[in-house]
Amino acid sequence: MRIVETNPLEFDGLFAKTNPCFNTAAFAELNKSRCDELLYLLFMDKKVRLGLIIARRGDGWSSPFSAPFGGFVTKTHQPTLEHVELAIEALKTFLKEKNASVFRLTLPPLFYDPSLITKVQHFCVTKGFVVTDWDLNYYFPTECFDQDYIHQHMSRNARRNWLTACENDLKFQYLEGADGIRKAYSVIRENRETKGYYLSMTEDDMLKTSKLIPTDSFVVSVDDQDIASAIVYHTAPGIVQVIYWGDLVESKAYKAMHFLAYHLFKYYRSIGIPTIDVGPAMIDNKPNYGLCEFKESIGCDIQPKLTLEWKPV
Repeated sequence: MRIVETNPLEFDGLFAKTNPCFNTAAFAELNKSRCDELLYLLFMDKKVRLGLIIARRGDGWSSPFSAPFGGFVTKTHQPTLEHVELAIEALKTFLKEKNASVFRLTLPPLFYDPSLITKVQHFCVTKGFVVTDWDLNYYFPTECFDQDYIHQHMSRNARRNWLTACENDLKFQYLEGADGIRKAYSVIRENRETKGYYLSMTEDDMLKTSKLIPTDSFVVSVDDQDIASAIVYHTAPGIVQVIYWGDLVESKAYKAMHFLAYHLFKYYRSIGIPTIDVGPAMIDNKPNYGLCEFKESIGCDIQPKLTLEWKPV
């Protein structure tokens, strides 16, 4: 297995249609100012078997450098175990030649590509990588929405909050275009500022990214005031990811988040999206118990999202 450096156009021509948006050259180019060097790698024998985007900051390399996850990408055919093993070995040799001090790899949760991700996890661990983060990542299979969702998949407390929300004359709305993103983002920004949480993307970042990644925006309102919102990316074929969601702290009594989650699940079920990536529930590598409990109470399942690290000897 050898590594060949390529250009963004060729990389996306090979991989963009069948892989998550965060693993495309177009997304990497949009954010390239956040790194010192950006490389597009092809792992080849007689054919191209895998691809990988890596970035350098200082003397450390990573995948991703500005996204929820990175990792290897494939064409339509799955690589064999041997292909993945040889690719990991080739990557280690390549990084040594680049005098890398460290390489960090954050993989998607398994539901994005169970076979490939499991193979990569296995050979990373057996080839000297160390797991540094084991995030708890939640997701909702929308098929559950048709199986008496409220009684079979909501907890008792979630059902009670849902009924409270329904009594408050809340309205759920899908928003279109840049104005919709701005409207939803304003609620998110106020939510994070009130709680003292860092927002990794500015409104301008969201608008620029929406030109590349199909983006949905939603708000929940009462008496014409927006009290909760969500911004969602179409991340991969059959998968959307909740990038941000939240409600106004002073509106907690309305239970708008349960109302929002219900209608998000209903909406994506109605348009044929099988999986909603609801994201991690972690703070400083530790579970945020309140957020974990909320996501589990509305019927979300859970999978690990690993970050692995390798340092040349």
